[in-house]
Amino acid sequence: MNVHLLKSWTTWYPELVRTDKPRRRWEIREDDRDFQEGDELEIREFDPETHTFTGRSARFEIELVHTDTFLKLGYVVLQLSTPRFIQS
Repeated sequence: MNVHLLKSWTTWYPELVRTDKPRRRWEIREDDRDFQEGDELEIREFDPETHTFTGRSARFEIELVHTDTFLKLGYVVLQLSTPRFIQS
């Protein structure tokens, strides 16, 4: 199992960790890290305007890795578990 450190812009991060209504359970990413089912993603919130991390992060397990023909070559859809750890 690998842990992949990724950043998510402030626009998209809240959709991954929300608890008040259904959250987004997937990420589309460039397949440059050999993502595998069972690996973990630590996603850190990044503010593109200030070019800094906000300090918020969450950890997810990759449940499925989809490589379908509708995706641009070299990209995958990662289906994510509920967050295992959230730091706000």
